[in-house]
Amino acid sequence: MKNFVSEFARKEIEPLASRLDRDCAFPGEIVSKLFDLGFMGHFVPERYDGSGPDYLSYVMDVEEISRACASTGAIVMVHNSLACGPILDFGTEEQKKKYLPALCGGGLGCFSLSEPESGSDAKVAVLFSRTDKSKKSRGITAFIVDLDAPGISVGKSESKLGIKVTSMSRLVFEDCKLSPDSVLGGEGCIFG
Repeated sequence: MKNFVSEFARKEIEPLASRLDRDCAFPGEIVSKLFDLGFMGHFVPERYDGSGPDYLSYVMDVEEISRACASTGAIVMVHNSLACGPILDFGTEEQKKKYLPALCGGGLGCFSLSEPESGSDAKVAVLFSRTDKSKKSRGITAFIVDLDAPGISVGKSESKLGIKVTSMSRLVFEDCKLSPDSVLGGEGCIFG
């Protein structure tokens, strides 16, 4: 498999990497191919429409993709490790059935913090937010957030020094209501 990934990265990703970074252009066509090839549901079990390889294969694949284009590697890593991973590890069975097939089938996931200057642009976010200040880091709760829900908007993409094809933008929540089933792993569970 490593030879296939190396060849794919060398032929399909590397020739576009400089232009994508220079133009701050999201590699939509490449990401589509990565979804089709199963790289965007890498360690998600097949019962949730993932491709199911182990974590070692995942790490080797991200390394090969990143060798060709660090930005594309970052997209693969964030989607798999920071969006799919927490849902797989901490989600209820209902959350896994609802979100993982969509995330493995073409819906790009992102990671978000409720801090200034943090965020990403995608369809589903795993959002970490302080819910109890008195508990410090143990008062942080994770949520699965559909970014097209009422009261959520995505701010402008920020300028960065590198890895420019991935967007970093502010998520704005105004009168946004999250249902109890959007809590990932229970209040304070991720860090508790």
